Amino acid sequence: YHAGESGSVAGMDWKVLHPAQGAWVENDNASSLTLLLEYESTRVLLPGDLESGGLSTLVELPPRPCHILMAPHHGSVTLDPSDLLHWCKPKFVVISGNHRANRPRVLSRYQEPDRHVAVTFRDGAIQCRIGIHGTSLWKWGRDSDELGQPTRWRPCEQQDVNSKADGLAYSP
Repeated sequence: YHAGESGSVAGMDWKVLHPAQGAWVENDNASSLTLLLEYESTRVLLPGDLESGGLSTLVELPPRPCHILMAPHHGSVTLDPSDLLHWCKPKFVVISGNHRANRPRVLSRYQEPDRHVAVTFRDGAIQCRIGIHGTSLWKWGRDSDELGQPTRWRPCEQQDVNSKADGLAYSP
């Protein structure tokens, strides 16, 4: 797949934003597939392991405001996501990462007063439910036994990401 390809599956629209067909990139991560998904007016940006020149190329495109962003490269401690965050203005960022993704240096790069940040290492599994009335994100915490061993997952927190009339300007 390459930039410009798009389609629809079960009412969800998808579009490849990166990489461009035939583009030269310095490494695999710079050519990471980046998808924009839209369902019921909720937009989700999935940049994979995108970094370096690929990230710079992506943010040169017209802005793509989104509701949910999966942090690129698992919330890497060396990645500066500020241009990406300014470009897509997410309301919710999910960092699928290990203990390094939970470091203050990483979290401070993603947190803002109007933005929610979830880290799988800290918060457990994250589930996004998109429906006709809007979008909810669930954090799934662990119940533990007396030895601190996880015994099962349970929903522990829900945050609503209003997708209807939210004012996020977007031109495909």
